[in-house]
Amino acid sequence: MKKTIIILFSVVITLGASVSVTDLYNRKQIDFMVDRITSGGVNSHTYLSLDNLCYINIHAYIDAKTGLFGAAGDYTPDEYRFGWRKLFASNPQLGYSALNIYGEYFIRQVNSHLAYDISQQDGVRSFSSKEYWELHINTIYKYKALITKLLLLSDKDLNYFIMSNTSNESSYEFNKWLLDNGIVDNIKWSPSKNWGDYPGDLLCLTLRVWDDFPEWNPRKFLTEVNKFSDATIKQIKETENL
Repeated sequence: MKKTIIILFSVVITLGASVSVTDLYNRKQIDFMVDRITSGGVNSHTYLSLDNLCYINIHAYIDAKTGLFGAAGDYTPDEYRFGWRKLFASNPQLGYSALNIYGEYFIRQVNSHLAYDISQQDGVRSFSSKEYWELHINTIYKYKALITKLLLLSDKDLNYFIMSNTSNESSYEFNKWLLDNGIVDNIKWSPSKNWGDYPGDLLCLTLRVWDDFPEWNPRKFLTEVNKFSDATIKQIKETENL
């Protein structure tokens, strides 16, 4: 009897987790993301920066799931901030489960769409998925290097830099730190605040998450991003045999 109860409990937990993962992503949303990522073919717009991925993810959740229009950055709709993002914040393991379920499918579908696009063009070289994903692995490593340097800061300094990243004036000390540590080579336009490019995309996202979910302080968030980055690299390498 005790064994039966344990088995039933395990089944309930497994089914509950599956429902939660479906709430985070479903096949329709994954297909939507693939279509958006590959819509421009193999060109600069196909480059999967963090900003691009966040923007596409918002559209996948809002547009594909609710039919509403999704924006990004400071214009991120509440349906996403306190919908998808809240789900992830309440249980980060859902992200890893989604990666296990859809990761290979997503990567191979991106490859298929881009290879097809090239096959329809005259005089264009063949598509190399290895080159394409190696580029993105290197990009992930760049973010990981940034995170490593940020996590070497004391909590006091890390929290201060992220909290002050709200205007050109208030973020000047932070940008000076980025310059001194070789993360950027120019701070004229306050790169820490540019949520559309590295490193501002990650830094602004860190603040937005902290604002919405105070328990996710910068150190906790960046540590989780670093961990998820490792899982993403592993999935890419396994799928592409890199």
